[in-house]
Amino acid sequence: MSTDPLKLAAQPIHQIQHSVPFKLDLDTSKYNSWSELFKIHCRAHDVLDHLTSETPPASSSKGKNTEVITPPELWARHDAIVLQWIYATLSLDLMNTIMEPDATAKKTWDRLKSMFHDNKHSRALALENRFVNTKLDDFPNMSTYCQELKMIADQLGDVDSKVEPHRLVLQLVAGLNDNYAQIRTHINQMDKLPTFYDARSKLILEESLRNRQATMNNSNTNNTALISTAENQDNRTQGLGDRENSGYHRGSSGYRGCG
Repeated sequence: MSTDPLKLAAQPIHQIQHSVPFKLDLDTSKYNSWSELFKIHCRAHDVLDHLTSETPPASSSKGKNTEVITPPELWARHDAIVLQWIYATLSLDLMNTIMEPDATAKKTWDRLKSMFHDNKHSRALALENRFVNTKLDDFPNMSTYCQELKMIADQLGDVDSKVEPHRLVLQLVAGLNDNYAQIRTHINQMDKLPTFYDARSKLILEESLRNRQATMNNSNTNNTALISTAENQDNRTQGLGDRENSGYHRGSSGYRGCG
């Protein structure tokens, strides 16, 4: 471990939120995503070994002939920083659940891993039910629908029920409504299914085209309504003028008759 202790300690705790932009919570199964982002952050600061060991290595090679000894006090300081990072990326309820006196980063890391891998079968059944019943009609737009389906698939991976890429695409297409029947048939009949992200792009483009067409149709309908209203107004105005002129002539004729 070659991290500069002053440089590591000088980093504000909230900086971890740029690397892990969400709080881990028991109710939202994002453990795999959280742990991967957290490990990347630790690797970037050369403290990844604090997640796998409670004690510093006896020595580490630096170059060919030089050995750098990691002082225990330096290890303890870095371990406390990593532990602060862990706590800062947990929800308050989860932090209170796993916090213990004199805990190390590794013990806390292992406790979280064990917690999120308990009751896998029951959690997998619940997530599987959500996965197959996720429909486009339940979401405001295509992007939100795709995001939800991908998130559930990731959560299934967290409980050792990995969703294969082709199944994710098939479920994505199966959840579409009849407005997308044509592109649904097109994707299902392709010799090679597109990736999830390719299928997502196609569907979002289709949604954009449909929205644009609907906007044009509404605009044409409004223009037609305005023209019709204007014509009706002209007709009413013309009719009123005709009635006034007719009354004038009748009055004039009667006057001449009386005279």
